Amino acid sequence: REVESQEKIMGKDTKEIREAKATLARIDELQKTDSYFGYLDILHYGENINSLGRKIIEEREKALFKKQKAVRQRIAMCRNYLDLLPYPFLAASVSQQLKVVEARFNAISEKIKLEGIGEYKLLLTELETHLSELDLIELKIKRVDTLEQFMVFAASFLKKNVIFQSVNLILSLILLPIFIHY
Repeated sequence: REVESQEKIMGKDTKEIREAKATLARIDELQKTDSYFGYLDILHYGENINSLGRKIIEEREKALFKKQKAVRQRIAMCRNYLDLLPYPFLAASVSQQLKVVEARFNAISEKIKLEGIGEYKLLLTELETHLSELDLIELKIKRVDTLEQFMVFAASFLKKNVIFQSVNLILSLILLPIFIHY
């Protein structure tokens, strides 16, 4: 039963499952020998399977929670950056995409809290999908940042240009007639 529950969590073709099945095959062979030491070895192999299962599940939980934490941090980083933008209208579509990803991630987080790692492969692939979506969102945020820098540069340039042209106009309207007259 332990091996079957591990198969549900990890999948059928993993190295750990193959090791557990090989250990079960050794146990079946030892049962046929009908010896005292064989039965002791059966207990030992059974404990090995259980400890292997616990170790694998703990490692998978750590990996899953680590991915979950990474996604949460990246969502928070993107959200903070979008909140700090001086021109939020530039990132309206990116903000909507981030909200959608965040809502789906929260649903997965609740699923992980309620079910644990029962569907490890599915949860891991969904988290990987969210990470790839966050990569695209971060690229769009970089584009928005570049556009924002361009707008700040253009506004600064236009402001300085208008000031320069105003000074030029004032000089041409006031000083030029005086120089031409004398």
